[in-house]
Amino acid sequence: MDDDDLLRDLAALWSSRDPVPDGLAERVLVEIALDDLDAEHELLVLVEDDAVAVRGDAPRSTYAFDGRETHLLLRVVDADDGHRRIDGWVAPAMPMTARLRQAGTTLEAVVDERGRFALPHVPPGPSRLWLTPTGDSGPLLATPSFAI
Repeated sequence: MDDDDLLRDLAALWSSRDPVPDGLAERVLVEIALDDLDAEHELLVLVEDDAVAVRGDAPRSTYAFDGRETHLLLRVVDADDGHRRIDGWVAPAMPMTARLRQAGTTLEAVVDERGRFALPHVPPGPSRLWLTPTGDSGPLLATPSFAI
């Protein structure tokens, strides 16, 4: 048995034991289109992740992301209904839209003139935040996935 035969047998084994889910390729293509991967963007780097709980306060987390010229701070606080509230600050402040993407949903907020935005009703789960400048005021910014 040569390498090609072995690889063919291995592929057949995995196809029968763990087939690709129906519609996976189409869902991946839709997600790629939603993420606008053709657009040039800067990936912000997670520099701090701090979970804090003080007696009497709702648990909260702080995430700090940095780019070449942009800084993003997110404060995530638990709400009573199992959702989260996210308060965000972008520096330097510029006109932009913040879009939080989770599996099957996108939440949106306008970043104000001070660089502040809020997403008041966010379900828990893996998330990714995109910051889209208004007009030509700066680069498209994106965080890596992080847990809310």
